[in-house]
Amino acid sequence: MNKMNFTVYNKNDKNSVYSQPNINTGQLLSFRQVLRQYNPNVNKQSTPEVVEKKDETQPKKMKWGEPTWFLFHTLACKVKEEDFPKVRSELLGNIYNICSNLPCPVCAEHAVEYMRKINFNSIQTKRQLIDLLFNFHNEVNKKKGFPLFKYEDLDEKYSKAVTKNIIFNFMIHYQDKHKSIHMISNDLYRARQVIVLKEWFNKNFKYFEP
Repeated sequence: MNKMNFTVYNKNDKNSVYSQPNINTGQLLSFRQVLRQYNPNVNKQSTPEVVEKKDETQPKKMKWGEPTWFLFHTLACKVKEEDFPKVRSELLGNIYNICSNLPCPVCAEHAVEYMRKINFNSIQTKRQLIDLLFNFHNEVNKKKGFPLFKYEDLDEKYSKAVTKNIIFNFMIHYQDKHKSIHMISNDLYRARQVIVLKEWFNKNFKYFEP
């Protein structure tokens, strides 16, 4: 079986598997500018800017949250039953390390706090890992006010995932950099961890269903 090559995401690398078409943001016009194209006499001061009203009652979702959960659940669902003992220890270690280095320091602190309550020696089967992540995810959903996930929906949702695509998408969001200069060390550590994860996935992808 061919080894998957999970190349580290580089926004400036045109050959990267993640490279996207360049978007000329200078071509993006505001509502006011569009009006002036059709009617040059439109007074830019008198034309109100259309602002989308946000629903403040809805919990705020973080863009890396869903890719991270999708990765965890997909790996648990797609790891081959007979090969779980081979990757068990390192897989659990990777999940713990990802949780402890999330792009949100507060979220990382809460995740590690939950993980420290887990007896990882008790996770000896694929099903036990699935159960662990299910309970963990719903604990987070409960705290954030999100709907709880139904256990019967787990296999239905994640068995259909394409494993390599889920890994690629996670890598993109996980190595997102902070805009704050105070978080540079966090970004650098996470960048190093991405390299380690990429190497691990390349080496162990054969133990997971595609």
